[in-house]
Amino acid sequence: MTYQLLPHRQNLTTKVDSVPTFVIQPNSSASQDDLLVKQLAGLGRRANVAQSLNEVRKHPDYGKGKSFVFVPNEAGDASLADAAIRFAEAESQNAFVVYITDTMSADAYKRLVRTNAGEWIKWDNLLQEIKDVFHGAGGTQTGSATDSATIISFLPAKGGVGNTTLALETGVYLASTQKRDARVAVLDLNFQSSTLADYVDLEPRFDIAEFIDRPERLDAQLVEILSNKHSTQVDIFSCPPRLALSHDMQAEVIFALLDEISKKYTYVLLDLPNYWHPWFDNVLQGASAVIVTGEGTVPSIRQIANKQKHLDELSIGPDRAAIVINGCQTNFLGRIDRKSEIERTFAGRQVFFVRRDTDAVTEAANTGRPMMQTSPRSSIGKNIRRIGSWIESIQTHSLKAS
Repeated sequence: MTYQLLPHRQNLTTKVDSVPTFVIQPNSSASQDDLLVKQLAGLGRRANVAQSLNEVRKHPDYGKGKSFVFVPNEAGDASLADAAIRFAEAESQNAFVVYITDTMSADAYKRLVRTNAGEWIKWDNLLQEIKDVFHGAGGTQTGSATDSATIISFLPAKGGVGNTTLALETGVYLASTQKRDARVAVLDLNFQSSTLADYVDLEPRFDIAEFIDRPERLDAQLVEILSNKHSTQVDIFSCPPRLALSHDMQAEVIFALLDEISKKYTYVLLDLPNYWHPWFDNVLQGASAVIVTGEGTVPSIRQIANKQKHLDELSIGPDRAAIVINGCQTNFLGRIDRKSEIERTFAGRQVFFVRRDTDAVTEAANTGRPMMQTSPRSSIGKNIRRIGSWIESIQTHSLKAS
């Protein structure tokens, strides 16, 4: 993947060796707290143990640079979470709060990250997460760089060609062919009028207001909170409807988002809008493959050709690009209209044809379930499987190359 990697938690990438570190330890017999102090010591960080957050404020070392304040919570006490958040809000110029617990409510976590002076980590894999906080390494990454997702960009030739449906159905198919620990993300990058969640009858949770002004907030926990789980292996990222954004989406926000999401999924399928953005070219070049979607009409074929020409200019060759002709009409013999003509137009390109199946589309819309679940044996299901198999070959090729 070639997306720009942004420094995570940029406000913490200072000389942390000299930064005062505090551990809140109200109970001297707490074994986990003792473990935390020992692990900090093993990292060369001498921890000042305090019984309360107020005691931290009175410590002579506090205020000498931005301090790290670790707030362990073994019992899951909600009042301690609230105290940690209020401390982060009040002391954002002097401290960065690291709240440690196994579970934290979505609302509490949002309050914490909005302070821009706090983070939540878990007891599991504690040492590595502490290192990530100190060194700004990017949070709780679930895999190495070679484990990055296969990213497929679905690029519509124009509006209304079924780009969102194709991305979703392909994602559901890919999940059905993977091992149980594999995960697929379908991300709608239309931040103003996303419809992805509507297709599967979910309430959209991907609120970009949580990170649009501070992309460094993005980490594994926030990504998890902002996603909708369609199934155990498929996550949906769809924005609530917005009439307008406060400002244009900046490229660094997109790159930070894709970098963080790619750490935890086997496949990431991007549903791109039909209007252009300054960050489009970078997203297309960074993808493992690009699928241009359109219809079989003459105007749509011309638009597909224009998009394909642009991909050539970006050096995205036929091995990384495909074309999907959606909603294809068939004649009385069941053959796709103008198929040979379209294939000649895009000679040397991988072209897929998806037949029109009104009954399958209607059933999926009325039940809030993908067609790959409601009508897997339909003509659309067969066509989607061909697209998915091509994407799987892209992933296999990428793994061999790496």
